Amino acid sequence: MIKKRHVLFIVENNPVPNDRRVWAEATAVKNFGFDVSVICPVIKNGEKLSKKTIEGIDIYYHPRPHEGQGKKDMILEYVNAIFWEILLCIQLFLKKPFHIIHGANPPDHIFLIALPFKLFGVSFIFDHHDITPENYVAKFGKKGFLFKILHLMEKATFRTANIVISTNESYKKIATSMR
Repeated sequence: MIKKRHVLFIVENNPVPNDRRVWAEATAVKNFGFDVSVICPVIKNGEKLSKKTIEGIDIYYHPRPHEGQGKKDMILEYVNAIFWEILLCIQLFLKKPFHIIHGANPPDHIFLIALPFKLFGVSFIFDHHDITPENYVAKFGKKGFLFKILHLMEKATFRTANIVISTNESYKKIATSMR
């Protein structure tokens, strides 16, 4: 008997099913016969770690700090997200191994999670929703150390991914220039 393939979606900054784009992708993958799980932040700040199943998709919610506007708040959000994403990925993989990680940005840190799982044959799909380094400049008005880190993470993400999904031609141009 052939086991169903299992796809794990990781979303750093938006809860599912509220993130309509990721939810549409996850339900489409489910409708094609795959097992689907999602790791994402809770819907409301202050909520605890939880698991829900909606329309046959297992959603693992992780806590998130209060959303702030400054650079320190952004760093805290990312560190919190990657901590919970790594922990939940390991727990899930031990319980129900996944074959594909589908990471949606921002930011572009999910490649750090995908890298060790690639050793186990897990493919990494990067869903390029936003241009994180450019959004950083738009929000904070200048380039600098954090911009350089975001740019390196974006480049590493493109190089780690087995497949990159770009939302438009300008994003595709960025992706192909970094591969």
